[in-house]
Amino acid sequence: KGEKWLEWISSIIEHKVICAADFMGCRRNLLEAERILWYKKMPVPKGWHEAYARGEADTKLYQVVGR
Repeated sequence: KGEKWLEWISSIIEHKVICAADFMGCRRNLLEAERILWYKKMPVPKGWHEAYARGEADTKLYQVVGR
């Protein structure tokens, strides 16, 4: 969906719209478009987001598992 949206919006405004990966010359990895899938594959414990906002949790586990 994300790549199609970039193409669609580019056609509407008649200018190329790019994502950060395009800008950096990297392969596109549109994780936001696959958010539901990733939450199923790598669920976070209940209350994790709130703990993260308070500085009581980090993303280390997800960085290792995701590589």
